Amino acid sequence: MSTRTPPAVVTLAGHRAGLTASAKSRTISGAILQYGVVGYSSAGPTIFEAGSLTVPEPISKVKFLHQHDDDKPLGVMSSLTDAGEFLHASFTIPPGEDGDRALTEAQDGRRDGLSVGVQITEYAWDDNDNLIVKAARLHEVSQVTIPAFENALVSDVAASHGKDTTMPTTTTAPPAKPAPDTTATAAAQTPPPAPQTPPVTPPAPAASGLEVFERQAAPIVPANAGRGGMTLAAAAQKVIELAQAGHSALQITAALNDIVPADDAGEGYLRRQFIGELWQAMKDDRPIIDSFGRGKLTGTKVYGWKWDLENSPKVGKYAGNKQPVPSNSLKTIPVEGDAQDFAAGWDVARKYIDLGASGFIESVFRGAAVDYRQQTELWFGQQIIEAGTPLAGATSVLSALNAGAIAAAKIGASINVMQFGTKVWEDFINLKTADVPWWLQKQGNIEIDGLKGNAGGMSFICNVGLDDGQVLMADKRAATYYEDSSDPIRVQALDLPRGGVDLGVFGYAGAIVHDPRAILVADTTPAPPAG
Repeated sequence: MSTRTPPAVVTLAGHRAGLTASAKSRTISGAILQYGVVGYSSAGPTIFEAGSLTVPEPISKVKFLHQHDDDKPLGVMSSLTDAGEFLHASFTIPPGEDGDRALTEAQDGRRDGLSVGVQITEYAWDDNDNLIVKAARLHEVSQVTIPAFENALVSDVAASHGKDTTMPTTTTAPPAKPAPDTTATAAAQTPPPAPQTPPVTPPAPAASGLEVFERQAAPIVPANAGRGGMTLAAAAQKVIELAQAGHSALQITAALNDIVPADDAGEGYLRRQFIGELWQAMKDDRPIIDSFGRGKLTGTKVYGWKWDLENSPKVGKYAGNKQPVPSNSLKTIPVEGDAQDFAAGWDVARKYIDLGASGFIESVFRGAAVDYRQQTELWFGQQIIEAGTPLAGATSVLSALNAGAIAAAKIGASINVMQFGTKVWEDFINLKTADVPWWLQKQGNIEIDGLKGNAGGMSFICNVGLDDGQVLMADKRAATYYEDSSDPIRVQALDLPRGGVDLGVFGYAGAIVHDPRAILVADTTPAPPAG
């Protein structure tokens, strides 16, 4: 005979046999316990002796909870009847959203089980190692989703729109006596509906001196459904409910006795959650394109003209008095740029369309649009860097700024585009106060999130697309980027012979560099040592 100490609080997921619910009287009634039946509690196989359960007075102290959650009371006990084999109870459900839901769920079968939570005060162990409860105090009764017996159906439920109705149903006979090595249930089978009578509370046996633990520390174990133990569905649902109710892993350990994920390889009950496409960081900004002029692309070429600077209109000194007027030869230069095509295509099986996987198709187009923006930025940036004027001798960010400003001023341009490579950016923001010229001191600010700032009346950014040591300074009028749309054209075409759908994206970009002298490029990377 065992001498171990049972937990102070035992919860038996239990009954929907004989459960009734009425929206008119706002009550839920049913059998909450069957005496003399072996059930599996947190202390192992357990038998409650007849009359062993004591209820506090007034009985309204017994709260009616949602899934054993103390923070979700639904109502209070209004009557209790000890019918010998079964203990019946009724609960008053006050008006409100939670109470209305409890009545509705009891009626439609979504949550039509009852479960009791008790504190054991006197006990013994029999020769079969069963815990015999001689005295216990009822703490609460809960409305739960999974009952002890799946075939014990709700009868006489009336909880719709405040009108009592009767729902005919079937009941099941009490289970056979469980074998010694199997887990039985402490939940009652369907008894005859109990009449609403004044509560009968048996006298409480003398306390045995068993130490009382806090209710939250006691394991909460669902009753098993029949001789074969809990079904996989019932166990999986119960574990989920207990976890959602905030119970610790220690409390729900016993619910996992005979159920392991390996038994559910088919994911019939414990299923993975599909959340669709994950977020991924994708760079879709275009700092160089956004810094220069923009135009609408309407043809396969972009072309124009500009003056040959040696033969552009020039004015000289004039002596007057009908002397010859200064004149020079004039020449123009044609300038053109071919539009650059960008495209991609995929042959996708028709089932992605026919079976409603539109999100995947949309993701293909969205990803292609992001990459199109990056490819056009790279292409235009190469046009700008290759056409730009090198700043010789600029070995630091400050010397590059000074040389660029002077070069632009000499030709009548303005520096309103200033971009640094990552190494230049790092050197610039880490300049010591002693190294910063007076005109920059106390005039600047940096935004680390966004890699941009301003100083000395100039705005600048870190462009991760530039080489680490590059500095790009320009007049934004020096070049123009042409494009039909920042998003590529989408195409879907049926591929009937092969049962597919052809997806395609097409985009077109053009560029014209107006004056390369107003695009200044410095490379501050130290030259490798000679030899």
